[in-house]
Amino acid sequence: EFYNLLLTTINKIDSKLLEIQYAIIGQRIRTLVDSRKFIVAEEFCENLLKEYFNEIKNSDAISKAFYFDICFYCLTMYTHQGNTMKEMAYIKECDKALSEMGVSYENINYYFRYKLRVAEHYKNIFEFDKAMNILKTLEKFQKDSIILFKCLDVLEGLPEKLHSDNLGKIYGSMVSTICYKTDNTENDYIT
Repeated sequence: EFYNLLLTTINKIDSKLLEIQYAIIGQRIRTLVDSRKFIVAEEFCENLLKEYFNEIKNSDAISKAFYFDICFYCLTMYTHQGNTMKEMAYIKECDKALSEMGVSYENINYYFRYKLRVAEHYKNIFEFDKAMNILKTLEKFQKDSIILFKCLDVLEGLPEKLHSDNLGKIYGSMVSTICYKTDNTENDYIT
């Protein structure tokens, strides 16, 4: 009954307004994860994934980007908690969602944030070389992008001011990867 009413209501909402609603929900979940309120975030995400998305899967209201966001926040939450089994499950879900979203210039940040999180997963499972390979690839992409934008004259002074917060995240993750890798014994990380 509830989901029939929900679907009826959602199908009446303009797609742009629905995307705004999804963005608000996504921001709420991000806030919960960023503030380490994992129990509430996990319950919220799991309910969305098990109930909401299951009910709307054949509806026009389905949003691949929103589905990716929910899976990505679950992955983020589980990498913070070190729950490697759930990390792997959500890596698969994120891969699937990204492939269904298609590649566009606007989706690059989804891919970038996701790959940074995958590198964190590899650090959690002591696969430091795999983490570093991902980070080096992301570093090259960011540096090459900055060079490319600086070559574009038509942006009226913007390229000179261009910097990358993402590059800072990459370097921070590289530093922690190198620090962890300097000690080759896995047991030192188990408490």
